[in-house]
Amino acid sequence: MPIYFEPVSEWLLVQRESAPDAVKIGSIIVPNSSITAVPQATILAIGKGVIEHIDVKVGDKIVLGKYNGMDEKFGDLVLTTVRWDEIRLIVRERKKAKKATA
Repeated sequence: MPIYFEPVSEWLLVQRESAPDAVKIGSIIVPNSSITAVPQATILAIGKGVIEHIDVKVGDKIVLGKYNGMDEKFGDLVLTTVRWDEIRLIVRERKKAKKATA
C-alpha cells in the first residue's frame, strides 16, 4: 500500500537538495562530510494552516536557515519537516517584462 505524508497545521514537508560530493573553494577541496545541510529545498506537502501565513505551493523551491527543519528518515528517503516561519526565501523565476509597443 502506498504511503502518503500529510503535514499538520503550520508545517511543511520538504526535500532538501542533495549536497555535492565535494566543493572546491579556490584550490582547496572540501569533502562532503564537512558540508552541513543544504539550505535549498523543494516543497512536497503543505499543512492547512500554512496558507493563512504565506503564499507557497507544492513544487516551490525555498531556502531554509542552516539549522532549520527536522530530518525524518523513511527507509532510504530523507524528508524534512519545517514550520512556515522557518522559510527564509522563496525561489521564483522572474517573468520577463513585456516591451511596450508604440
